[in-house]
Amino acid sequence: MIKRAVFYTFVLLLVSFGVYRVYQEYAPDVIEYIPETIDYQISPLYNQNTIDDFIINSKEECFVMFYKSYGTNSIYVFNKIMARILQEKQIASIDKLVFCNMDTLESTETETKNHWGFYQTPAFVRIKPEDNVLQIVSALEWSNTNSLSYDEVVSWLTANDLLHN
Repeated sequence: MIKRAVFYTFVLLLVSFGVYRVYQEYAPDVIEYIPETIDYQISPLYNQNTIDDFIINSKEECFVMFYKSYGTNSIYVFNKIMARILQEKQIASIDKLVFCNMDTLESTETETKNHWGFYQTPAFVRIKPEDNVLQIVSALEWSNTNSLSYDEVVSWLTANDLLHN
């Protein structure tokens, strides 16, 4: 009886150690703490009720970053990616880029995609007003399967002549 108890205890410890080692091997990476607020000077600032009028009245192409001020993804893009771009390029702001806070967004993802050209925030969108209709020229968005990287944001900003080498 004692031999059986020792044997089962040994097997249980061996299995537990094996499970622990497998967990360590495949455990998710620990990421840096992301602050709960956006540490970035946002100007000019619009919301979904005022951005349409601004773009239509501007009569020229607009570059808009849509974000949610309490969204972890948006906070990450502002605090990590945008702050790094400004620091590396030694600029105070990206002149033609305007910001639209989508915190009170009430439309569905499909309605948002049809109107703005993206499903999820944060998103960078190039919009051209033509005859009081907004034409989406290009969009770069965060998604569940593809988070935005520094290189993607810099490439989009450079391709749209918002950043210069």
